[in-house]
Amino acid sequence: MGLVEDLREELARGEVLVVVGTGVSIQATGGAECAKWDGLIRDGIEHAVGTGQLTEAVAKTLRGRLKKNSVKDLLAVAQKVSEALGAPDGGEFRRWLRESVGNLELKDGSIIDAVHALGAPIATTNYDDLLTRGRGTEHVPWTDVPAAQEIHRGDRDNVVLHLHGCFDHPESVVLGVKSYSTILKSRGAQAIQQALAAHKSLLFIGCGEGLSDPNFGALLKWIGAAFGKTIYRNYRLCLTKEQKPPEGRLFYVPYGDDFKDLAPFLRDLAPRKASFALPNPGYCFGREREVEEVVTALLADRPQPLPILGGPGMGKTTIALTALHDARVAERFRERRWFVRCDGVNTRTELAAAIARTLGLAVTPNVEPDVLAVLTARPAALVLDNGETPLDADGAQVEELLSVLATINSLALAITIRGHRRPPGVPWRATTEPDALPEGPAIEAFVAASGKPHFADDPHLPRLLAVLDGVPLAITLMAHFAEMFNALEPVWSRWEKKRTAMLREGDTRLTNLRVSYELSIGVLSAAARRLLSVLATLPDGVAHRDLEGIFAGPDDSADELRRRALVFEEGQRMRMRAPLREYVVAECAPDPDDGQRVVAYYLALAARQGQKVGAAGGVDAVARLAPEVANVEAMLERSRSVSAYDLVITLGGWERLMRFTGLGSTRPIERIVSSGVDANRSHPVLQASVFLTLGNIALDRWNHDEARARYQQALMLFRQVEEVVSEAYCIRGLGDIALLRSDYDEARRLFEQALRLLQEEADVHATANCIQRLGDVALKCSDNETARVRYEESLPLYRQVSDMQGEANVIWSLGDLARVRSDHKTARACYEEALPLYRQVGDLLGEANCSLCIGMLAKALGTRDEAEFHYRAALRLYERIGNRYSIGLAHLRLAEVVADAGARTAHVGAAREAWQSIKRDDLIAKYLHNEFEVG
Repeated sequence: MGLVEDLREELARGEVLVVVGTGVSIQATGGAECAKWDGLIRDGIEHAVGTGQLTEAVAKTLRGRLKKNSVKDLLAVAQKVSEALGAPDGGEFRRWLRESVGNLELKDGSIIDAVHALGAPIATTNYDDLLTRGRGTEHVPWTDVPAAQEIHRGDRDNVVLHLHGCFDHPESVVLGVKSYSTILKSRGAQAIQQALAAHKSLLFIGCGEGLSDPNFGALLKWIGAAFGKTIYRNYRLCLTKEQKPPEGRLFYVPYGDDFKDLAPFLRDLAPRKASFALPNPGYCFGREREVEEVVTALLADRPQPLPILGGPGMGKTTIALTALHDARVAERFRERRWFVRCDGVNTRTELAAAIARTLGLAVTPNVEPDVLAVLTARPAALVLDNGETPLDADGAQVEELLSVLATINSLALAITIRGHRRPPGVPWRATTEPDALPEGPAIEAFVAASGKPHFADDPHLPRLLAVLDGVPLAITLMAHFAEMFNALEPVWSRWEKKRTAMLREGDTRLTNLRVSYELSIGVLSAAARRLLSVLATLPDGVAHRDLEGIFAGPDDSADELRRRALVFEEGQRMRMRAPLREYVVAECAPDPDDGQRVVAYYLALAARQGQKVGAAGGVDAVARLAPEVANVEAMLERSRSVSAYDLVITLGGWERLMRFTGLGSTRPIERIVSSGVDANRSHPVLQASVFLTLGNIALDRWNHDEARARYQQALMLFRQVEEVVSEAYCIRGLGDIALLRSDYDEARRLFEQALRLLQEEADVHATANCIQRLGDVALKCSDNETARVRYEESLPLYRQVSDMQGEANVIWSLGDLARVRSDHKTARACYEEALPLYRQVGDLLGEANCSLCIGMLAKALGTRDEAEFHYRAALRLYERIGNRYSIGLAHLRLAEVVADAGARTAHVGAAREAWQSIKRDDLIAKYLHNEFEVG
């Protein structure tokens, strides 16, 4: 691997200490002079002259020496300035530091965000607080040796160590010759630096000539002498033109040709795993009361769920995020603060999956218990944003999940909802509902968002703020638009022209918000507007890797949208805020070619990746598709121009994802045949395929009545167009229902009917499947010889078409056959042969069935402990895939082997609950009443 990949892996393993130099502060401040070492010294000269502490003659000499730009001269001049200002504890020295380096303006937070996104501990040689400002983190100077040791030992996190001091601790600032002498003589400081270098790889970011100063120069020499032959590296990021061979164990890693390439390089360098760091709250003015309400709610000893309500653009999300970033909340919950966007979430299952992804859990059909386990483990704060989306789509179920979350005593839960009504059924705390911004905070917000302080005195600002009616989002967007002007008169003029047309719809907040959107969208290039319209159709946003596939426009179109604050970055995705997305969808339909391209892209992705689910590569396919569920479903809704053939292919892949993971909703599939009578949607093959898909999903969810109705609808249509193979699939599905309902004669009749059709069409795979099912019927009827013949007949057919899952199913069935014959040795050999095949294709159900059967063999041989072990392994897998029938069966088996009477009763109750959820009262009557005599 190359240096970059090695460095990324070291970051992922937590083996790196990031050392930030002045280059980062220079970029973050837009090149402020006081962010530079020589610029700060030059400012000190002028300050000393202005306060009469240096004569102009001496200052002239110092300026001349400063121009030589050597480390020796810089240190000497810095010493003169320090002495003139009374360093280290003089009042003027303190004042100068506060007014210069302590007053730097953060203009580009992206570079700071990118440094923190590396997830590594941070040290810096800078004197400013840019790395910690507004982040709820501490900055600790080197002079606080005990604190520095606590940082090194991992007892303090969320801290930046200032190796050369920080401005608000003047005695710690290492600037001139004497201060460098002091730090070099400090045993504690040198020991900490050497310990850090010994235990971590150092990554220098924005460090140039500073590495040759007396302190770091000495440290690098010590590293070379002590660890010259070590396998471990240190790294320095540099421009491409600055790259050179390693110096000892210090390796140069180029990040690009321009300083602006550093932040993107750092974002890409971050370990390639899910990152769920809290988003930046952005500007928050005039919301002190609301933020304090949320903070108080989060910090309560027994927190109640908090609803944050309000209209679009009123700052609900900003308030929630600001509260999560509050120092008190950060201290209480630390890394257990989570923020979940629900823009593209439509069901309870999808909400649980969205929370799971934020928590870093693998998404499974029954992930909700895993989510609850993590949230229950320790105190945590959870904010669900745009909660109205899942509540509108799946109200009762989502409310039930919120009620479950509300029972976790240590969970501080808040939810933002666009509207003025709290959903019933949840024990809510008193509502927090932000109102319009008053004039003062509105001015602050406008000035901050525009980056133009002089706008505060512009005569047109009061009129602009009046028409925006105190709506924070409108103020922010208007300010972003105004950023390109030096005065507000042209902004007011543009608003008057736009507003005249809008008055016909009424002068409301919605109208004003719409004007704000139009002002921002109206200045975009044609290509950027096209991309905006495409992005608005994607509820989940777009992954960076998919952007080129969905849009055939200029590469800088996305950058233009970012600059206009019309999109935002979240991890490796680009998203639009829900209110803006809804506005653009209503007002700016995509260009027909663009619209067809994005629909085709996501449907092809669903088809291609979905076919892998449950086969080799299935785990990766699920990870690829899980973040795109809402996007694919939105494209299914927009698929009117897609051919019936392509839709059928997509349905095949999407069905597999839904059946194996529980993600997705059947609603967009149903609408394919219910949203119009055009020739494409009315195509009988498409309609029949939709019904077949819905039948298969219903069967997997144990909704037998629904499955039977769907199969019969599909069967009628397939027969009309003489689609014989698909007709056989429907008949086979009806046979599956009969088999599961113990109607063995009917199941055999249907499987034989399907088999005849498939043999005529030479469909080897489906033929093998039907033969295997006939074996299952024979086994259920105790016709063991027929079962054996059927299984052995189907096995070579599966192998002929390389169907590893089908092969594993037959081998497992042969194990069942041996088990009922009391041939335990052969049965176990079959289960153990099938088990690795299931694991290779990612078939959790097959793996669970093998574990359950091995447990049954162990019980038959009297080894109850081994039986319990395998039953529990099977139960965990059944719960992951959400198979309620098998969950009940596993609990029943555990009830048979556990020694404790209380545990036995609990397992019986769990079995009853699982079977009741799928309306299998017959199983309850057969097993629980008779065997366990539980009323």
